[in-house]
Amino acid sequence: HIMNSFIYIFHFVCILYVCILLHIYIFLFSEDIRKKKDKKVNVSIRHHKLRVLTCVCLSSTATPHPGGFKCFTCQDAADNYECNRWAPDVYCPKDARYCYTLHMMDSHGDSVSVTKRCVTLDDCLFTGCADVCSSCCEGNICNVLVPRNESSAIFSSTSPLVSSSRSLLPATLSYGILIIIIIIFTAGHV
Repeated sequence: HIMNSFIYIFHFVCILYVCILLHIYIFLFSEDIRKKKDKKVNVSIRHHKLRVLTCVCLSSTATPHPGGFKCFTCQDAADNYECNRWAPDVYCPKDARYCYTLHMMDSHGDSVSVTKRCVTLDDCLFTGCADVCSSCCEGNICNVLVPRNESSAIFSSTSPLVSSSRSLLPATLSYGILIIIIIIFTAGHV
């Protein structure tokens, strides 16, 4: 949970920083335009400024679908480090709500194979350790670690399993509030 909170805060700060820099740049650019006498050009540039700022801020927070998230994903990696290091940075499909990890070890407990992917609830019904250990979790890149024994080969969910709708993540709400504040602030200067 601490890692997820850190990631949300980091994304929020980065997006805020980019949006503020963009707003300052566009404001300074429009100062030069304001010196021109043609009012139609000035109004057009101001409206363009608002559209550009809104598009950039929305695109930096946009997900392919509401509640979109990512999991570490790999197929038969040699160990957890190799899996996480080379995992593609892509969003999970809309129907997948969980991150799944399958960890195969030798008799000494050393990793032989690690597989991670986005899955539906059906794939998370049987977690634990037999010849291999498997675990499921809910949340953005929550499958950082691999299960090594019964205490870590679990299904961890942050929402009730009876609910079929995915609630908005705290970071999504923060991004939405940030965008609204920026749009209101920018609209006041147009």
